[in-house]
Amino acid sequence: ELNPLALSNEEQDQIAKQIAQYKRYQQLINQGTFYRLETESANFVSWLVINEEKTEALVGFYQILAEPNSPYRRIKLAGLDETKDYQVYENDQLKEAKRNGSDLQSYGIRLGGNFIGREQEYWSRELPGDFHSRLYFLKAIEMASK
Repeated sequence: ELNPLALSNEEQDQIAKQIAQYKRYQQLINQGTFYRLETESANFVSWLVINEEKTEALVGFYQILAEPNSPYRRIKLAGLDETKDYQVYENDQLKEAKRNGSDLQSYGIRLGGNFIGREQEYWSRELPGDFHSRLYFLKAIEMASK
């Protein structure tokens, strides 16, 4: 179905990045424990896969159709170690430096930004379109030995 010879250089680069990303998380995906996460609408799907030691997790969020002026959303996670702290990465960028496992399971990862007092930024932001997805990587923070 996909002819690599017919792809542009940009498309080939994108595919190479996607393959590298899969290889980076391959062991976690293949050997981790999988959780289907609760969503309030059939328009959204989310899941989590976590390793046995509960030190690394991968979270996928998928929005089927775009929503104009969508509400503030969170993904409540499952299967984390409630006593550990985690760093949350989105697209290889640190999103949150320290979040507790218990907090991530009860409060969750915030999907939208807080635009209180920044109305112009809110109205000028780029909204995700149909078939939008996000991928989060969680890594437990090593506790310093006493």
